[in-house]
This record gives sequence, C-alpha cells and structure tokens, in this order.
Amino acid sequence: MSTKRLTRAQIDEWYAGCPIPRRGGMVFRALENDGRLILGVYKDKKQMGVYVLNPDGRYCSRREGSVWCSGGIYSIFEWSTYWYQAEAHADKKIRWATAEDERTGEELLDEHNRYVSCKPNIIRRLREIESQYNENRRTSAAERKMRRIQNYIDTIPDEPEDFEKWCHEVVMGGMHYMFGKAGEDVYFCTSCGSKHIIKGLKDRQRTECPITGARVKVEKSRELVERHETVMLLQSMPDGKEAVARHISVWFDWSAKDGMRSNWGDNMVVVLPKDGRTSAYKWYYHLCGGFFGGTWWDDRNKANYTPRREYCYPYTVKDALANTVYEHLGLDVAAARGWRLSYNRLMMAWRYGQTEYLIKGGFERLVGEISDRCHVGLYAGCICEVGRDVKETLMLDGQRVARLRRADGGIGYLRWLRYEAETEEKIPEELLCWLGDNIEKPSDLNFALERMSAVKVGNYLRAQVKEYKRKTSSVIESWKDYLGMAKRLKLDTKKDMIFRPKHLKARHDELAEIISAKADELERERIEAQYPAVVGVCDRIRPLYEWTDEKYRVIVPAGAADIIREGRLLRHCVGSTDRYFDRIAEGESYIMFLRKCSDADAPWYTMEVEPGGKVRQLRTFGDDEGSDRPEAKEALGRWQKEIFKRLKSNSDGERELEAAEVSRERRIAEFEELRRNGNIIRNGRFAGRLLVEILEADFKEYNEQAAV
Repeated sequence: MSTKRLTRAQIDEWYAGCPIPRRGGMVFRALENDGRLILGVYKDKKQMGVYVLNPDGRYCSRREGSVWCSGGIYSIFEWSTYWYQAEAHADKKIRWATAEDERTGEELLDEHNRYVSCKPNIIRRLREIESQYNENRRTSAAERKMRRIQNYIDTIPDEPEDFEKWCHEVVMGGMHYMFGKAGEDVYFCTSCGSKHIIKGLKDRQRTECPITGARVKVEKSRELVERHETVMLLQSMPDGKEAVARHISVWFDWSAKDGMRSNWGDNMVVVLPKDGRTSAYKWYYHLCGGFFGGTWWDDRNKANYTPRREYCYPYTVKDALANTVYEHLGLDVAAARGWRLSYNRLMMAWRYGQTEYLIKGGFERLVGEISDRCHVGLYAGCICEVGRDVKETLMLDGQRVARLRRADGGIGYLRWLRYEAETEEKIPEELLCWLGDNIEKPSDLNFALERMSAVKVGNYLRAQVKEYKRKTSSVIESWKDYLGMAKRLKLDTKKDMIFRPKHLKARHDELAEIISAKADELERERIEAQYPAVVGVCDRIRPLYEWTDEKYRVIVPAGAADIIREGRLLRHCVGSTDRYFDRIAEGESYIMFLRKCSDADAPWYTMEVEPGGKVRQLRTFGDDEGSDRPEAKEALGRWQKEIFKRLKSNSDGERELEAAEVSRERRIAEFEELRRNGNIIRNGRFAGRLLVEILEADFKEYNEQAAV
C-alpha cells in the first residue's frame, strides 16, 4: 500500500513493470495509492491501458500507446470492435489477476458503490461510478449557476412605490366594476368597496361610482373579472454600471367578494451595460413548474418566452437607459405616452435611431407595426435607416407626412402614400385608409394597377368584399385565378367587362366549371402546340407495333388526346406530365395501351416502350402494378416475339433498331443519375425504396425474353 501520491509517469512505470496475467479475457490489476484506485487493464494477455479512480469519483485513463485523458473505462478499449459491450455481461471473462488485486480493488470499489444496489462485474461498476460522478458534477454546476443568477436577481431594486397604481391607471385603463345580480338593485363597487342601491342599471353599462366618481362597469352575469398584461420596467442597478429591462406579467382581478386585487411577477430580465457595450448582454428567464415544481432563474429560455407588445413604466426609462446604446431611441417618450409596443424588438435595432423621429412625431400605429416586425427585418424594410429627419425616414414630403400623422396610419397606409407620390394619382383619404388596412403592399395589385387606376381598383375590391363577405386577400386571389382562367379560355381580358366582372365570385365559379369540362381538350391543345411531332411519331410506329390475338391487343394512341384520356381514367402520371411527350417527340420511348379483346375500349395497362419493343414500365390503375400482372406479362411476351420478328423483316424496323441503341444509352444514363441523386419513393407500397431500383427491376422483369 502506498500513501505518497504517484505521478502519472510513476503510474506508467508501475504498469510497465507489472507481469502480464496468464489468464485470457478481460483482466485487471489493482493498486491503492493515497485513497486512489489504479487499475492496469489487460485483454487476451495484452496491455490495454491504465485507469485511475479518485476517492471523489473523478477518473482519468491512458490507452496503450496514447496519452492521459479524462476518458472513462470505455476509452481504453478499441471502439471499432465493441468487444466490451458483449463481454461486459459475461462475468466469467472479466476478473482480477490475483487474489491480492481482487482484495484491493473490491475494497475501494465498495466505497464508491454505495449508490449501487447490486454488485455487477468490474466494468459495469466502474461505469456506474462514472455516471454518478458526472451527474453530481452537472448537479453542482447547475446549483452554482442558479445561486449566481439568484444572487444577481436579489440585487435588483424593488418596483417603484407607484408601480401598482400606474399599472391600474395606464395598463388596465383605471377600470372598476359594480357587481350585482339580475333582478336586484344592490351593487358592490370595487372602487370604494361599498354597496350601493341603484335602480335602472343594465348589464355591461358604464357609469360612475357615487363616492369616488371613478369609471365603473356594471357586471350582472359574472362574479369575477380577470385581466393580464405585460409591462417592461427599466431600472438602474445600485452600482450604476448596468441597467436591467424587466419584463413583468401583471394580473388584476375584480370580484364582489375581494374587491380589486393585483399581482405581478418577472418573466425575463435583460442586463444592459452602461458603458456602450453590446457584447455583455445577459438574459435571465424566470421558470416555474416542471417535474419538481417551484420556481427558479436560468440563463436558458426553457419556457420559450418571447416578449411582444407591452407597456413600459415611464418614470425610470431615461435614467436607466443613460449611457447605454438605447438612449437615442426615444423609448422614454413612447413610454410617457402610454404606447403599447414591442419595446424589446425596437431595442434589437439599436444601431439606427430613426424610431426617435417616428415616436416624437406621434406615429403610434406605425411604430407599433414596425416594432412587431423588427425580428423579420430591420424596421420591416419600410423606412429609411439612414434618414436625417422624419421626412427622409418616411421617404415622404411634408404634406403626406402630415396626412400619415392625422390618419395614424400603419405600414400599409405609408406604402400607399408612397405609391400615390410615385404615380401622382390622387387617392381619396377614405379609400386610402381602406387600402392601407386591407392591402399592405401595392405590388400585390400590380396585375390590376397596370390596367386601372388605384381608385377604380380599390372601389371594385371594396364592392366585391362587401357583396361576398370575404377577406380582401381572398378576393384578390379569386380575381387572379379568374383572369388566369379567362386567358386559358382565350377571352379578351382587355375589355373592362371581362377584366372586372360585376359579380366576380359567380363568374369565377362559372369559368372553373367550363375549364373542368374542357380540361382534356385544353391540355391536348397545349401538348400538340408544344410537341407537334407526337402525332407523326404515333402514325409512323402504328404499323410496326400494333398487335392483336384472340385475347389481347396492343394499341398505339392516335395522339395526345388518347394519352391524356388514358392517364385520367387510370389515374396515373402518363397524361399529367410532359416527360413522356418529350420522350415520344425525341423518339426515346413510346406510350402504348394493352387491352383485352373482350373490352377493347376499357383501359387495362399502359406501357412505356423503347424503340425495338423493350418495355420500361407497365402500370395500371393508380400507377400500380396490379394483381393481374402475370396475365399482362404473358400477353407482353407473345407481343414481343411478334414485334422482334416484324422489325427484323421490315425496312422501317432497321430504323427502330438503330433508335433502340440511342434509347438504351439514355436509359442507362438516366438510371445512373437517379442513383447518384438518391431519389426515394415517398408513397405507396414501395415507399422508402430507391426509384432506380424499382425501374431497373421492372425493366428486367418485363424483358426476360430479350437481351437486357
């Protein structure tokens, strides 16, 4: 037994001098050193490394041929073999080298294993000790952090004496209630705390307290009224080096039993340095509940709290923000006016002080909407971040700035004012307010403003919204859809009566029905215009590939209409994608129909066929292979035998065989690209498999009689 603490070099010397155990499997040698357990680890008569376990549970190790590290027992083994995971459960293969090693090792392990209910093998016991030590470290670190944060929170000054009074008067609007019962004239007033007999009061009626003269609201249907708001309280810390922005939830409730009660609690505290720095921000979040209950402070937002619009206590703002990067934002003016803003988000854009112009100019709604969107982009991209005065900031002339202030317009009103200035079109104030409230961006109406004035467009939309009682955005989308359908039907949208029908929704639904009825015809016209060669290719290959016997038929379509109809009836992708029409026009592959002679007009299977008669795909209803696929394969086999003979004895067949080689090269290249891209099937019974695997298997299966 050694009492002098050995160095790592001395431990390595001890390990190198230990005789290697004669036993196979996992073997340990043990040495006690100043309360530490030093283990020499061997596996199959080979040195694996050294492991040291301190009395407090701290551990370190050195793998053979490596250096000392803070790794556990597993770090000594070869990670690539995972041998230890299997052998860790085989007690007979994990043993001590000698009885002396066992006595020394077990004695020290028992000291550590006071948290373990049983005595598993050596490796598992060491892992238990390591886990307990790591858990204790995490717990201690978390407790130290919580104490540090709580100590800081405890140094924050208390709320001002008039904080509750201000919250009631400004945040809650100074409201009080008179509680009574239906059919009775006795009311309890929360303002004076007394009962009054008053006749003729109605539920939800507003009146005054006979004693205090405060505004009160009559409540006959409820016995309790609750309200909740959020307030930001800015305070300087006692040392004068920092300020804090406290985001506080305030609750008020009024009842006939208890009168008016209030309560509040912090949600988040942001530390603001008073030396102009921004890198020293700290955020502390007040958490509650959870598995263990209670409340605590943390520097991680585990409750995902996000400050939004709130009131700001005004009397401490100027002093708290002095010498910070926020003192030029004008937040003290907004707080003094009782504005409800997203103050936290305005402070995120502290590098630009243009909000001071807007706040002092009295643009409450505009500042509120900007504060809501500062997290999306700086000032929501609606004002100039380098403006030197309010006109440059708003990018308006003085007259329109005054109009914006009088109307208390928001971002939408501001953008329509700019549109009016750019187009020099006079828009009536009432319509301008409606446009600003309902259509934020004039660019959303570019399709109409190119043809009509903003006044006509606005009046037309107002009429449609009023008639059909739909949102303005929904009416605009319906208008766009209607014009798109009108163009597809080749209607003259240059005429006003067609461009803006009197009853938009009715006309939209009418065109939708017409297009649905003419969908196949319109699609055929588009395909034939885009791929004019498809009809010629079908006419050319028909004598070569059409076939029939007593049970089955192979039909070559007459053109795009037949292919589209086939896709519609069988509900697969042949008629709904341009990929197959492109291949037909290029001569890479053809689309053909496999039918039963007993019902030749009823679609059965659709084939994609390469020049020469090799089948790439065979699909039936719903793009599936079908339960009767063996029957279809049998018919394909007979068809291919006939086609191969026909092509070899026909002059046009030589051309098809030459095209077959080109098609083969393109197919191979396509399969290689699909394999590189890793395209995976998302739906159906093949979901999760590579698309190229299915296509290759199909091609091989459907061409068993041909050279693949």
